[in-house]
Amino acid sequence: MSLQEKYQSLIDMANSLGLSGLNISEGEGFIRIEGAAPSADAKQALWAEYGRIDPDYRSGDLVLEI
Repeated sequence: MSLQEKYQSLIDMANSLGLSGLNISEGEGFIRIEGAAPSADAKQALWAEYGRIDPDYRSGDLVLEI
């Protein structure tokens, strides 16, 4: 499974919430998702989705800058 596939639900949520300046890039062993969340609730929803995918935030393969 690629990192894009692993975090697809987070990427889809970022798109549906309307993050401005959304940028997704992959590096060696990590994926970076950047953008400006339109509200605190949107930001919290994205972090909750990340927590669902990686409950202990241990994989170290995502850089989430929102």
